[in-house]
Amino acid sequence: MSETLRRDHLAAYVDLLAYLQDSTSSVFIKDFQRVSEKLRSILDDGSGKVHVISDFDMTISKYWVNGERNVSSHRLLALSSRVPKEFSDKTDLLYKHYYPIEISRTTPHKEKVQAMVEWWEKAHELILELKLTKNDLEHMVTETPILLRMGAREFVDHCAAKDIPLLVFSAGLGDVIDALLRHEGLMKPNVHIVSNRLHFGEDGLADRFDGRLIHTFNKNEAAIGGSAYSSMIEGRHNVILMGDSLGDLRMAEGLEHDTKITIGFLNHDTELLLDQYAEAFDIVILDDAPMDVVNRILAALP
Repeated sequence: MSETLRRDHLAAYVDLLAYLQDSTSSVFIKDFQRVSEKLRSILDDGSGKVHVISDFDMTISKYWVNGERNVSSHRLLALSSRVPKEFSDKTDLLYKHYYPIEISRTTPHKEKVQAMVEWWEKAHELILELKLTKNDLEHMVTETPILLRMGAREFVDHCAAKDIPLLVFSAGLGDVIDALLRHEGLMKPNVHIVSNRLHFGEDGLADRFDGRLIHTFNKNEAAIGGSAYSSMIEGRHNVILMGDSLGDLRMAEGLEHDTKITIGFLNHDTELLLDQYAEAFDIVILDDAPMDVVNRILAALP
């Protein structure tokens, strides 16, 4: 590295730390020294040694839209004009029963996992009854847009420009996420999606789900073993991980990393959940704020 590049690299690091210290209204960091050391390590190694793992729903997408919760990749189906109201009614009942279990602070983890498997399996059965086509999904993402978080386009573009592999790891519907990213022009060659995927039969209708079921509490990076993405990250031993739930921290399990920096999006109930998120994530983004932090990190990478 030339002396000029070395100075530019140091300046970018200093500017990044200054930004994090000044962004107290939307960013919370419990251990600033630890975060600064991790950032220095990732920046020193450069863009050729890092990859990014991100949840989709309420992480790459926004949480709030005009005071109401944004559409998720699962919920999108229920809002479509091509889907009967009965489907929406049934999925709403599932949500009302299982979501309180998912977010409960007293339910044992083992019971939560069992409940999530039940929820996802029942929801997937209802989805298969719809006999969807790929054309249906493409129509749905234009009919009822899932609004992306401010800075999401810049985030994907940063990764593409620096050839940084981006794994979108979701317990939602991978086919919806894929259709949306393509519609937005964001399905770049470096982007890989691991999620619940539909299988379409010879008649073009969705007839089953492929692969293992992915729910809130079983997301881990080992699920990419043998996939095209696993070869993309060979030699990349640093990772930036982003998610909006504590379960998203499991996305980096299964593969070893030299340096892992975690960014948690705390979109709601800040007073209730901040202590948990601050303990679990290196950096906490508050109140559905934009993706400025990760974009500044990516921009600073040489």
